[in-house]
Amino acid sequence: MPHSGGGGSHSGGSHGGSHRSGGSGSSNRVSQTYFRGAHRYMYYYNGRPHYYYANHKVTSTRSAGVFFIVFAVMWLLMSLPVVIASISEVVVSGPLSLNYDTQIVIDDEIGIVDSKSELTDAFEAFQEKTGVTFAIVTRRPENAYMGSSYETQAYNCYVSRWDDERHWLIYYVGSTLDRADDWHWELMCGDDCTKILSTSVENQFTSDFHRYLVASDRYSFDEAVIAAINNINVQPGSINSDGIIELLPVLVFPAIGIVILIVGIVAVAKPLSAEEKAKNKAVEINVNSICQEVVCDYCNGVYIKHTCTECPHCGAPVKVDNIN
Repeated sequence: MPHSGGGGSHSGGSHGGSHRSGGSGSSNRVSQTYFRGAHRYMYYYNGRPHYYYANHKVTSTRSAGVFFIVFAVMWLLMSLPVVIASISEVVVSGPLSLNYDTQIVIDDEIGIVDSKSELTDAFEAFQEKTGVTFAIVTRRPENAYMGSSYETQAYNCYVSRWDDERHWLIYYVGSTLDRADDWHWELMCGDDCTKILSTSVENQFTSDFHRYLVASDRYSFDEAVIAAINNINVQPGSINSDGIIELLPVLVFPAIGIVILIVGIVAVAKPLSAEEKAKNKAVEINVNSICQEVVCDYCNGVYIKHTCTECPHCGAPVKVDNIN
């Protein structure tokens, strides 16, 4: 679908263009106090027992970090083709291919064009440089294309003549050759053209061409067109500003992958703390049982009666009556 690249009128000035959570049932709830359905766990740390209630035992391992790393690598590999394709849209690689109707059209009903040959030469040079085919259609008001606005008329003119998206059409409606009447014009651009001629280029051309049109005492219609075209400077390797805007959302995907990868690497590289190692040795204790804490005679560490045969802190044997 072609879009307006802007336009203007003798009395109204120029104008710009218009481009047409999941459930948490599997999470582990951990609390220092009992809750419905909880299991009670106990582990030894810093010479005494510690308790917590949870849906299931808390364990600290590096498996989560490994999972994050694998997931991040897969995520980045899937994102890579999309990012590469998007980057190719940002950097102007060269002119569009000329595998479409490239015949230059200058349909001048008004007779405002002085030299079709000079315009054709300028359009051919523009076509060779960009792959975009320029066209001019002028109409008297009584013969204008159908449409409630000049933009709609220009759109209808474009789609009635071409089915590609690689033309720039100047649609001009007026009555007099000296441009003293209230003329109107519109630039209609095929969407493929933005791959090499960005919106900023369209806006620059519109501004320049309208300024030259208004200066009818210094520029003929032909000269206004050619001067505005000559101001366009697009080189292979330059940056397409439209592509940058489209690229920014795409970059979110690899950014997410990189963040996940960093989290995974940090999780794998970080050693377990002493308390995390202790929690990994936690044992389940019936929530209804009463824990009797006993002080070891050798190290003064505290352990739970009837749960061990030797002190969990120093390894000394416990008293017989504290075993069973």
